[in-house]
Amino acid sequence: MGVVDILAGIVAIALPGITALSLLYIVAAWAIVIGALQVYWAIRLRREVEGELWTAIGGVVSILFGIYLAVLPGAGLLSLVWLVGIWAIIFGVSGLFFAWRLRQLQQGRVSLGRA
Repeated sequence: MGVVDILAGIVAIALPGITALSLLYIVAAWAIVIGALQVYWAIRLRREVEGELWTAIGGVVSILFGIYLAVLPGAGLLSLVWLVGIWAIIFGVSGLFFAWRLRQLQQGRVSLGRA
């Protein structure tokens, strides 16, 4: 693992443009996959917990963020730090809200569905 880390560092220093573009596409793919999983789980859990809409919204925002990065890599590279920060805040808030709802469910303070 150390050798791979050293090689990755050398490539990042020698070819910063390719490194930045590669990182951008990795972040875009990651955001799309994570967003799709969030939407999937929100749909799957809609009968089990309330508040799943927040997870779905976070997932949609994540997917849109990933698409934006992939479609506009130039703009994405220039604004990646801001976009990642905003996306991480939205993703984190939706994740915390969902976790809070699941904890309530575990502790028996929330009913098991909307029936």
